[in-house]
Amino acid sequence: MTISLNPLQEEEKVHIFDCTKINSHHLNNLRQRATRMIKVLQRYLPEKTQFVEQILNPLKEQYVNAPDLTNQLQSYLSNCGEKIDTKDLGALLSIIQYNNLQVPKDMVGFYVYEEGDDDFYERCSQKRKGPAPLNKAVELSLPAQDTQKSSFYDPGFGLSSLSNKFSPEMGQMLQKVEQCIFKASARQYDVYNSFDKDKDGFISHEDLKRKLQELHILSNDEEQLLIHYLDPEKKGSVNFQEFSSKLYPGMTLYDSKGCVGVVPSLYPAKERNENMKTKLPQITRSFEETSQSMQQLKGATRFGATPQHKNTFLNVQRPPQDSALFLNEDGRFEKNARLRYLKEDQEKEKNIYENKLNRIRKHQNDIQERIEQNYQMTLQKDNEKCKAKGLAAWSYEQRAHMQNEWK
Repeated sequence: MTISLNPLQEEEKVHIFDCTKINSHHLNNLRQRATRMIKVLQRYLPEKTQFVEQILNPLKEQYVNAPDLTNQLQSYLSNCGEKIDTKDLGALLSIIQYNNLQVPKDMVGFYVYEEGDDDFYERCSQKRKGPAPLNKAVELSLPAQDTQKSSFYDPGFGLSSLSNKFSPEMGQMLQKVEQCIFKASARQYDVYNSFDKDKDGFISHEDLKRKLQELHILSNDEEQLLIHYLDPEKKGSVNFQEFSSKLYPGMTLYDSKGCVGVVPSLYPAKERNENMKTKLPQITRSFEETSQSMQQLKGATRFGATPQHKNTFLNVQRPPQDSALFLNEDGRFEKNARLRYLKEDQEKEKNIYENKLNRIRKHQNDIQERIEQNYQMTLQKDNEKCKAKGLAAWSYEQRAHMQNEWK
């Protein structure tokens, strides 16, 4: 999308890109330019509340479009006497993702003041095309399904895993969904895009119902169960992270009692990593306690035995002073060592340069000798040709005289 600040000047056009469709190199440059523009804004509006009051509040509508936001930023910075770089301004507008060329006011302040580089790159990698749609949750008539944590051992996998055991209806529904949507090694992101009918980066309840009706695998009650399973908070939409953490290939498994359980996802995720970071101090503490208890049972070693082992390093013989391996204190702590090393490096570079010149001279001499040899060979061939021509002329004259005398 292109926005012109001045219709008479082509170079003042602001180009806005979709950050979910450009490569990593351009995305990195886009983020750097946007950060530069954010620092210019924070020079005059250091707080988010000031940005909202000065830039967003004059725009009376709840949703802001790109042209209005561009004109508002351009007018404010020009009043501050700040020169505007159209590329930096376009980069700032590009990191703000729009739904149908509009974005809520509160999301603009979040993108400019609160979203860091890691969150921005994660958002672009997940290809979310904008903020979540408004809350349009469907009222469900079914109560929440009871879940209970239980560990089981499956001989086929040979591991002890923690699974969520649902009611039989919920288990059968999840098994149907898994067998239908994850056929032929389908990828989670492709499945997510097939559910996202309006292509806004989120799966609403309407998108989910429409896709399930196309598949013809679930009844109305099972559809409500799946919606409640994916969106228990009733937000009205599901992003890719929430969808991939709930639906993934190999998620259902029978235990020894024949009940369907959900195997925890082994794919890496940011929430799981943060959860493990919270558990890291407890794991470190238990590891230290275990290591301390093991040290009490530690056997005799070289430096921990009673009585101590004999120090065999005393038998090491030093090299003689006239050896190249020996350096006394004067040699180790020489004051002019740096100068000596510099001289050695200069001599080494000089030798390398001289060797290079010698190779060039030798090559040039070889070329001259080759030219001289070719010239001498050419002269010798010319002399031989002249001799052959002279001999031929002489023999012709002799033959002519002999013919005249015979007549």
